[in-house]
Amino acid sequence: MNRELCFNIENKDLYLEQILVDYMDIPIFFLCKGGNQYYIALCTDIEELSYIVTKLSLLDVYDLLHGKIPMRNAILRQNEYWDIVSGNEICMDVATKKSIDTLDTALLPEEKARFKILTKQMLLFVQEFDREFREFFDTKYFSESDKKADLSEAVESISLDLLTGNIDLFTELLDYKYRRAEFPEMLLYDERMKSIKTETVTFKSSKQSKQTETFKLAEPFVNNIAVAA
Repeated sequence: MNRELCFNIENKDLYLEQILVDYMDIPIFFLCKGGNQYYIALCTDIEELSYIVTKLSLLDVYDLLHGKIPMRNAILRQNEYWDIVSGNEICMDVATKKSIDTLDTALLPEEKARFKILTKQMLLFVQEFDREFREFFDTKYFSESDKKADLSEAVESISLDLLTGNIDLFTELLDYKYRRAEFPEMLLYDERMKSIKTETVTFKSSKQSKQTETFKLAEPFVNNIAVAA
């Protein structure tokens, strides 16, 4: 299968993985992949073809695709990004690495705009990604001999807000009773974590958002654009 080359950042080729939002057949918000590393790209100028590109962890991609975070937060979670101005050829692109603190947030999607699955093709992509996501955790954090989870490395590398925001996901992974070949259902956590000291945290049940914010585009015709969940 031919893969579309999108960018070359620090001598690494980034190929188009999935278009999440397009505008008149121009990808506006899309996932790229370089090796096993995911990136998110946002077109900030469709005439000059300028982009914001940043790395995403698998957890970032999961949260983005499942509408657990606003689309802009997938970018704002990161520490750095590349400001890319396209040349006539990809080798002529100008990519400047910058701190996320310098990013003009006015260029980002609306604050409450979340990605929403609108097509069957998109659903199939998300399901395939979910299998990749769970297989990664199976391999990295679970012992094949006794099926016991060792998430100490994951917990240390994830912020408290991110961890508590994905408590249902980690509960499912810790239970480890899903079937790999199928898209798993959420499972009950049936054992106590005796080795981890935790503080009591009160979780508020999330409510389905009825917002329909999306990108502010000058033209009226937008195809397959993400809407607020």
